[in-house]
Amino acid sequence: MVRTQSSAPDPNPVDPPGGPTPWGSPFAPVGQQLAFTAKVLREWFDQHLVDAGGSLTTWIVLSAAINSPESPSQSELAAYMGIGGPTLVGHIDRLESEGLLTRRRDDLDRRVTRIDITAAGRQRHHELHQVSARTEAELSNLVSERDEKIVRAVLQRFTDYVTSTTTSERGTA
Repeated sequence: MVRTQSSAPDPNPVDPPGGPTPWGSPFAPVGQQLAFTAKVLREWFDQHLVDAGGSLTTWIVLSAAINSPESPSQSELAAYMGIGGPTLVGHIDRLESEGLLTRRRDDLDRRVTRIDITAAGRQRHHELHQVSARTEAELSNLVSERDEKIVRAVLQRFTDYVTSTTTSERGTA
């Protein structure tokens, strides 16, 4: 079922007690509520990782490095993270100085820099993975399995929509 948005204002707007809130209101537009919820969850997750001696960036870089079939290049990591190469360099510098990663030139193309995870990096990843599993369990306990499947399906639908390559594929003019 596809709904169209009415241009008429809601004749009976209702805000939660105490007035509207940016992310607590079930009356916020769904895209806005989703964006604010994602921001709050990201900050919550990052704080758990920081408390364990890491960060969301550390978790993402180490996960990408450990889960790649071969040592990823810096440009592959940047693309995976959705950031520019120069932004990634600062993160790699920090993780390398902490002894979690090393850099090396690619054997076949010396212009490419490969990222290797160290034993300390694997250990840190394991620690952060434990944090990730606990936070995931905490969130999963808030909803039933059925509701979790629905949430995942809706999130995937939103992702598919916004990652369509053209406006015609998204159904907008």
